[in-house]
Amino acid sequence: MQKAEFGTRCHDFAQKTVSFLKNTSGCTAVVFTWYENHKTKPPHVQAGADERMITEYYDRYHGADPLRAELLIQSSSCFETLSNAKTTHDQYLLEEYQPFLHKYNIHEEMDLIFWAGGTAVASAALLQQEDGHRLNPPYLREVYNYLQYTFSILPAVRLLNLNSELELRYKLTPKERAVAELMVAGEPNKAIASRLDMELPTAKTHVLHIFQKLQVESRAKAIALLSGVQ
Repeated sequence: MQKAEFGTRCHDFAQKTVSFLKNTSGCTAVVFTWYENHKTKPPHVQAGADERMITEYYDRYHGADPLRAELLIQSSSCFETLSNAKTTHDQYLLEEYQPFLHKYNIHEEMDLIFWAGGTAVASAALLQQEDGHRLNPPYLREVYNYLQYTFSILPAVRLLNLNSELELRYKLTPKERAVAELMVAGEPNKAIASRLDMELPTAKTHVLHIFQKLQVESRAKAIALLSGVQ
């Protein structure tokens, strides 16, 4: 599954998460962003933010942000605040970033990072202006645990987790993973061959290789194991 497709399939979750966080946290704005490295301005959903602010951020200030996606991913964070990130950030970059914070009156920010398939795929940034309610990090950590769990059981996320486990643990090839996904969906070999544009004997060979790598002897056991992996 491509990242762009993944974001599209989880768009409803992003919209509901933005609305929920905006209404319950007391923050000024929420920006939910999908991590797509090839995008200058990645796809996002927001409430309370100015689209001009978001555009200016990516055009001029993204590289100086102590909470930019690359740093959060490197640290394997689940949540981080601007005030805490500042303490370890390069001071020169902080000086470059300060005009952006001042222009949009951003006093504090807390980012919640969403993970799937062993990698960070999105974040929700909660922005607090100086005259707004103070963010409550302990409360938001509890909220994050709930949101991450809700995220993890989405069909698209379960599929991404399955693919990651099949690749890393069972060493299935991309084609074998595609066959495995259709097996879990209940498709017979003939339908798998048609869906993946391959000959029926080729599909059967992939299924046998999957049995071998999963160390099972039947389709039912393979599906049971694969369903458990999700």
